[in-house]
Amino acid sequence: MTRKQALHKALEVLTDSEVIAKINEIADELPLTGWSRTKIFDTIDQFVLDNGRNPTATDFLPKGMPPHPVIKLRFGMTLGEFLAEHYPQPTPDREEYKQLFISEYERIQPRGACDFNNRRTDGLPAWGTFAKMFGFSRWLEWVCYCGLERSSPVLKARERGCGLSVTGYVDLK
Repeated sequence: MTRKQALHKALEVLTDSEVIAKINEIADELPLTGWSRTKIFDTIDQFVLDNGRNPTATDFLPKGMPPHPVIKLRFGMTLGEFLAEHYPQPTPDREEYKQLFISEYERIQPRGACDFNNRRTDGLPAWGTFAKMFGFSRWLEWVCYCGLERSSPVLKARERGCGLSVTGYVDLK
């Protein structure tokens, strides 16, 4: 139980409205000034409860989270090392992520990498995140690896009405 949860539990049994108001103010201001080891863990534990996931380094940028230098001072390690030790990120199942990409690709039928990123479901990683997991850095290599049709436009020579040859984009679908 975090200190904030304990305060809310105490509020359930209190009857004095003035005391309840002051405790609510304290609960809203947690963590209080100064970052002890206990306050750091309480704040991060509260983040986990509120968000349903372990924090990443970027979650420490907003006000209310302990600053990076405080972690270094209190624990003698960088924020990344601290998170890896105390709040590790779950290891994603590669095949599960590949299937997630494939089903999203089939839903969208994107014309290319940017189109996929722009039209993907909120909260779903960009194509590069999926590809990087498998060691790919190019869209077409990744799409081919997944066994999907190539739907990006390609250059193809075509003739204009006057007989001049022009290069333009043609969709492969």
